Amino acid sequence: NLVIEKYGPLILQRGAGSWGELYRSNFLKFEDPSQRSTDGFRGSNPSDGSKMTVYIPGSVYDQGGIQRVESVPDVYDYVDIDYTRFYTIPEQPSNRVVSHTRQAVYFRPQTNTQPDYLVMIDRAKSTNTAIVKKWLIHTGFLPQTNGVQTMINPKHYESTGADEITITNKNSMYPTAHGRLFVKILSPGGVKIVSEYPEITDSGDQSYLNQYGDFYVGTWETRTIPVVPQTDDIFLHVFQPADADTTNTMTPTSRIDGDTMVGAHIKDDLQGHKVAMFSKTEAN
Repeated sequence: NLVIEKYGPLILQRGAGSWGELYRSNFLKFEDPSQRSTDGFRGSNPSDGSKMTVYIPGSVYDQGGIQRVESVPDVYDYVDIDYTRFYTIPEQPSNRVVSHTRQAVYFRPQTNTQPDYLVMIDRAKSTNTAIVKKWLIHTGFLPQTNGVQTMINPKHYESTGADEITITNKNSMYPTAHGRLFVKILSPGGVKIVSEYPEITDSGDQSYLNQYGDFYVGTWETRTIPVVPQTDDIFLHVFQPADADTTNTMTPTSRIDGDTMVGAHIKDDLQGHKVAMFSKTEAN
């Protein structure tokens, strides 16, 4: 799961009990419009998993995971994750997902006060173009975008023409938090961004909400959705956590395209430019 903190929580795992926990994750959903909206992941957990000996690669309990990790001290960290079996384990085969992999490079800052960057690519392949892919993040506050952001109602906002999301965790309720996160969308080229706040009924248990506020169950779920439906999609994002007291704009960032590679160019003139490149397909 993806969680980012800087001067307070920015992207977080939304609080939940065992039921519905998957839907609070910062993950990729493959939704079938003909089914209920929460049906974007696989079904329930596999049956009896009490015997740890069965948790071996290729078993019905194998949900995929980290394939490779690389780290260069004080320079960068890299991780390669294959989530495909999370959706397609043999016990509960998916009729929506062919594959989903995620790779990420974290560029370390020289000091804590300097910008740090995370470049992340998700390669996603669905079984057909009717399956809607939704790239999710959960935040304690309503994200802002650089496009046309329209309020459908006070708990539902939609943005078009945007390629940047900004989350700020600084307000009167959390006086010690002063973080800001910029998220640059480099791919897909055209997206709709939907932010929704969950409904919490008066009869429900609101003790956690009263104690932790928007940093627990009451987080905003923001979905990045490709405008053009297709089976194969690349979601390429650059994250820049920053100090909200000193940073108002994101470091200029652009997409790099090659014949078989795609990546990001971060134009940081103070710490040095950063480039992260990834294969466009699993075959490479």
